[in-house]
Amino acid sequence: MKLAKLVENSMDQLPEKLTWKQMAGEVGVSESALSKFRRGTELNFPALFTVARILHPENYHEIIAEWSQHVHGPTNLCFAMEYLSANRLFEAAEEKIRMMRQQDSSSKLLADLCDTYALLIERQQIQVGIPTDFIMQVDALKARTPEGRFLRQMLRVYYHSDMRHLELMRDCLSVAEEMIEHVHSADLRDLYMLRINDMKAISLLFNFNRPEESRALCEKVIDSDVLDNTIYRAGAYCRMATSYMFSSYDMTAMFFRKAIAIYRATGREEVADAVEANELEFASVLWGKVEDPAELKDDSNRAFYYAKNGLPAEALEVISTLNPDSPFTRFYTGLAANDLAVLVESLILFMKGGDAFYAELPFKALQNLPQFCGVASLLRQK
Repeated sequence: MKLAKLVENSMDQLPEKLTWKQMAGEVGVSESALSKFRRGTELNFPALFTVARILHPENYHEIIAEWSQHVHGPTNLCFAMEYLSANRLFEAAEEKIRMMRQQDSSSKLLADLCDTYALLIERQQIQVGIPTDFIMQVDALKARTPEGRFLRQMLRVYYHSDMRHLELMRDCLSVAEEMIEHVHSADLRDLYMLRINDMKAISLLFNFNRPEESRALCEKVIDSDVLDNTIYRAGAYCRMATSYMFSSYDMTAMFFRKAIAIYRATGREEVADAVEANELEFASVLWGKVEDPAELKDDSNRAFYYAKNGLPAEALEVISTLNPDSPFTRFYTGLAANDLAVLVESLILFMKGGDAFYAELPFKALQNLPQFCGVASLLRQK
């Protein structure tokens, strides 16, 4: 009843009157469904999400986070938690977990949602290094429902991805994809598939340097209309942009700008700024689109500019301030000093770190040298 009242209050604040009958038409549900909703029956979450987007087009993410606190049906709870986690609405997600833990302790689904999302959200907020006992916490989850088992499996996927256990990650992804078939709601299966396709696209691009296959999955994520999937779509645009990094500056810049626009529209200014200052700027240096290095915001990109443009002293001065263990730093060092051994070292570091895509940087430099191209090819093989 409270949720219906919140919706009604939002309708009353519109500059032009919107009736419940009109709302039913806009949302694509029957008038009787909205009538039951006003009397206390829950509206399904995708319909509720559409209501939020109609009534609050500028800040529907915040509104649906608030409204999620008032849904109780099993499928709606699954949708709510998945939306809050995927869109990094952590405060609302943690509050919802607290509320669910205070409810029916005999509900297997509630227990699964609380336990799995507590770990999912913990991982999403980790700044440096995944805890060594994280996988033990995952394996200790009971996961007694199809939804819980799928989410537990995705936690294993994320763990092995973070630890660069690439084959284990792929195996876990395959199992997770099979588990989706046991989830009862077709819409929820579609929502969960965004997690699968997102991780597959990341792995295919960075770990295995298969940009065309990664793009195909990114397009599926972008075209999905399940709950708007804004953050997944922005991430997919970033992956699309990166996949063109070595083949087309125009495509790279276009897709990065699409991602940046979404991040800014959803209030994630810091992410938009980071993509702009790091990835898009890197592409501009790579493709010779930068005329004045003073315009560059990122020191790493400035080092790349100097190294790439035959200014070794300037490059090495900036490099001295960068992380010495980064394969990018080693690549810029090798490029600036024309040190073939350091270029080989950077190639090894990229490959050991599971980044076969950006290993193209030292690989391309070494491919031009007859005495090193064979070694480079062997090191690059996966």
